[in-house]
Amino acid sequence: MAVDQVRINGIAHSWGSCKLKIAGERVRGILSVSYSDKLETAFGYGMGRDHKPRSQSRGKYSAEPIAMKATKSTAQEIREMLARRSDGTSYGTVMVPIVLQYLEPDDKPITVEFEDCRLVENSASDEEGPDELTEELKWTTFGIRRNGLALYNGDDR
Repeated sequence: MAVDQVRINGIAHSWGSCKLKIAGERVRGILSVSYSDKLETAFGYGMGRDHKPRSQSRGKYSAEPIAMKATKSTAQEIREMLARRSDGTSYGTVMVPIVLQYLEPDDKPITVEFEDCRLVENSASDEEGPDELTEELKWTTFGIRRNGLALYNGDDR
């Protein structure tokens, strides 16, 4: 069985393939999404001429903040939606799931789930020009799963 599918005149995932949901609500004004996670490990050494590692720690999992570029109006709608889930005025303490999907008819769907996300940063830089005004939203997350698979051991929670 091949690791990846051969495509001849097929459609590959692109920005038009993306669907994003925040707290179960579809969001369409997102212009970019950036995310990453890592498992930081340490080697254990012992005696020996080659001084190569004898062991490796399980590691410490961390996920970088999710960065989303959104239109001004979409960013405001997201803040209002989060505030409704809180006290009506604050939006920085609400934890919500975020789901990003890549869907094409001739390819396997890819679903990225971000667990317990919290909006922790808003930034904007507006300037004169023909482009639509945007903002960047940064979210913390407790973990990232890609099609149900995680870089960390999911038994610990």
